[in-house]
Amino acid sequence: MVHPRAPAAFADELAAHAALTTAVVETARGAATVEALGLGERRRRLVVERVARAAEASKRPVRLQVRWFPVVQAGYHLALVVVLAWGAWLVVRGRADIGEVATIALFVRAMVTPLDDLAYWFGEVQSASAAFARIFGVAPAPGTEEGPLPADAGLEIADLHFGYRPDRPVLHGIDLSVAPGERVAVVGPSGAGKSTLAMLVAGVLRPDAGRVAVGGVPVTDLAAPRDHVALVTQEDHVFHGTVADNLRLARPDAPDADLTAALRAVGAHLALDTELGPDAYQPTPAQSRQLALARVVLKDAPVVVLDEALTDGVDVLPAGRTVVQIVHRLDTAARADRVVVLADGRVVEHGPHDALLAAGGGYADMWAAWSGRPVVGAAE
Repeated sequence: MVHPRAPAAFADELAAHAALTTAVVETARGAATVEALGLGERRRRLVVERVARAAEASKRPVRLQVRWFPVVQAGYHLALVVVLAWGAWLVVRGRADIGEVATIALFVRAMVTPLDDLAYWFGEVQSASAAFARIFGVAPAPGTEEGPLPADAGLEIADLHFGYRPDRPVLHGIDLSVAPGERVAVVGPSGAGKSTLAMLVAGVLRPDAGRVAVGGVPVTDLAAPRDHVALVTQEDHVFHGTVADNLRLARPDAPDADLTAALRAVGAHLALDTELGPDAYQPTPAQSRQLALARVVLKDAPVVVLDEALTDGVDVLPAGRTVVQIVHRLDTAARADRVVVLADGRVVEHGPHDALLAAGGGYADMWAAWSGRPVVGAAE
């Protein structure tokens, strides 16, 4: 389809289908949240609206095709019709024979067919151009970062507020300073906001108020936050491809020697050319976590956030890295330089493990419950 309005029609169709896909996928993946918050009817109406919008947007390219296809096709076949009509007139008057007319008609057909194909593929190019524009037409988010951050950058969290809904805040005025190279364990009951804090530090979420800064630069202003804050989440996804392919997601130009060293650092015993995927080798959950940690080792970011990753994940990181680790096992917290206790979205305690035990507060109670023995020497 060759038409000046075709690119806009294709772009509108793709945008409508993308919006529909987003609504369906978000509803399916967030089914538990939808159910818990009673959003079922609202999400159903949203999907129905998106379906209607996508159906209407799909009609516009079809209308253009229906309108212009007969005209274009008639233009292609007009030359053949003229040859056959003129040839018939010549044959009737004995000025040409049927073989000569047929030969000329076949030559004309051979010339018209490539033009027909060219017009078809030009229409496909217009559709593809609209799709590529959705990918390459998005400008990178501007950042205010000036030059590379130091390898031993610290972390500063100031008056941090965040809520997934305006009427339901999750974090309330978090203030936390992590010195360069310090390793901090964040503990607290389920729902205290630990994972939310981790995603804010990594720049996955944007705070409602306050700021998170790495090396003095707000994470939200970094041109490439993943180069400076590495996040290992609870879900360690392994992509289809070789072990080397999975590791080079962190550093595409890494030589094999660095990949092998990263695997050795996390205790993984996998060959770089091992194929991973549904139809190949399926790594165990522990091996998947090792691959995730190996990517962090290769990335070598100044700040690392471990959201309930391997309990010994801190030990494999390069020295001098600032680490924030979300933990449930308190023996892991005991090995950290400092423990931060979250409750109801607030920092209620922080300090070295031994000092918090001696203080006899909430952390001491958590330790006693986890270890199964009372804390000796805790403050009365």
